Amino acid sequence: MAVNQRCMGVGYISSLTTQSIHWFDVTNTKGGAEQWDKAVVEANNEYRTRMHNIFCDNCHSHVAYALNSMEIRAFGINNWDMVKLCFLVFFRGRFLSFGGFLAQFLPFGVLVLIVSLVKAM
Repeated sequence: MAVNQRCMGVGYISSLTTQSIHWFDVTNTKGGAEQWDKAVVEANNEYRTRMHNIFCDNCHSHVAYALNSMEIRAFGINNWDMVKLCFLVFFRGRFLSFGGFLAQFLPFGVLVLIVSLVKAM
């Protein structure tokens, strides 16, 4: 099973908790929907042979590869990479619901609270 077939290196649950989204009109790309599909297939074929990890070659790299293949120029970005994509999603993405926001940030907030309380003792 390949990455694009829900076999995630970090576990199945992470593929179910996508909380933010960017809408993009495919018809504005050079080549339209056909070029979009071709770039997605090309990125999937490239990343089918790679092991995803959290720091170097992850889902952000996979998407950036496809965006570069499509020659997407958006948000002032010409050459996509995982860092630019990560910051774009974090600062410009919109949460799908308040529950999605909580699912994304509540565990980290609880962890910070626990560490702060333990350190204060």
